[in-house]
Amino acid sequence: MPYLDAAGWVQRGESGQNIVALGGGHGLSATLRALRHITRALTAVVTVADDGGSSGRLRQEMPILPPGDLRMALASLCEESEWGLTWRDVMQLRLDTTGPLNGHALGNLLISGLWQLLEDPVEGLDWVGRLLGAQGRVLPMSSTPIDIEADMNDGGRRYVVSGQSKVAVAPGTVEHVRITPEAPEVPSAVTEAISEADWVVLGPGSWYTSVIPHLLVPEINRALATTDAHRALVLNLARQRGETDLMSTADHVRVLREYAPMLKLDVIVADPTACDDIDDLIVAAEELGARVLLRQVRTGDGAPHHDPLRLAGFNIYVREGCYGCHSQMIRPFRWETERYGHYSVAEESMYDRPFMWGSKRTGPDLARVGGRYGDDWHHKHLTDPRSVVPESNMPAYPWLNKTPADITLTENSIRTKIKLGEPYTEADVESVKDKLKDKTEMDALVAYLQGLGVAFKEQNR
Repeated sequence: MPYLDAAGWVQRGESGQNIVALGGGHGLSATLRALRHITRALTAVVTVADDGGSSGRLRQEMPILPPGDLRMALASLCEESEWGLTWRDVMQLRLDTTGPLNGHALGNLLISGLWQLLEDPVEGLDWVGRLLGAQGRVLPMSSTPIDIEADMNDGGRRYVVSGQSKVAVAPGTVEHVRITPEAPEVPSAVTEAISEADWVVLGPGSWYTSVIPHLLVPEINRALATTDAHRALVLNLARQRGETDLMSTADHVRVLREYAPMLKLDVIVADPTACDDIDDLIVAAEELGARVLLRQVRTGDGAPHHDPLRLAGFNIYVREGCYGCHSQMIRPFRWETERYGHYSVAEESMYDRPFMWGSKRTGPDLARVGGRYGDDWHHKHLTDPRSVVPESNMPAYPWLNKTPADITLTENSIRTKIKLGEPYTEADVESVKDKLKDKTEMDALVAYLQGLGVAFKEQNR
């Protein structure tokens, strides 16, 4: 009788192929959750550049690696048992206090304590892995923390930004990225794992702050270029605002050559719904010696989530009961799709609480309303509906223009979503004040409406 994990997948034995996965954050976690169904001979090599949230605070107070991405990788490999899943939840728990520990992930503190006790980051992570019953090993890409610096171009204005958390949200696009120190020390276990691997998997993840940093470490770059392992690249399901929003799918592949000209790939995995030009992607792949494998790999985990301003707008949308008259579910019928657009898919609304699919529809469906009207139209419509739609029976919401967007509520909403396992970080919490500064509830609600269906339309254009 084969052993089944909590998701109902058959667990493979130790005899599986040796696989090394490189990345960081939620992208690497998704990769690990998939690969553990193939083998337990799995090694995660994790970026150590995080300088935001709990990890950033610990870096400021202690001379240690940022533990956050390492913790997430360990949690993704935990044993599928009551013991493993319980300790996973303990590791991921965010402290909710009125003191200086508020917002810290308990796992970050545990890892930091082990590092202080053992004075060896690899040994400390191995101990946590044993506690979780991890079906694989987690290693840092370097023995010392690194910092990321990027050259940005914001509409012709060029400037330099330092720090992973700042690069991720900096306005404009990344022209070049580098790390400090330029040649950090790499644990021997990392290069040994790459050398002995049957497969090496790079991506998905934030391209310039999670994926490319591995190529900027000379030892890892050489190891990837010289290993006898098969090499696979997994592309992202959506562009990342700021970092890659102006890059095509093929650009994501070509930029790797700038940082690793000797790197050859065997396979590039891409979801056809996320490819803007498959022919160009094939050409870019051939330049690296790879073939493109088009597979529908999109799951709910890949769905974009709300930014702070949109999240504040979502809370207002729910508070005012807008979902009681406007569904966000286009049915797969011709008279529906001809009016509203492509029928709704579950992943678009997977993070919506309350879930707004349903049969009630007094007003039009709003699943694809984003970008259909200008911001001014929405402002007028919400302030005085009949000024733009004479036959409307919708109530007016003029007070939204005078009420400041609720910063505290939005921060607490994100913290709750983190606890529920949604793809938010402490950096998202910390960005709320800036994103909502001088914004009204009207601004937030319009931002939410303007985002409805946009990601889906971009992915499927």
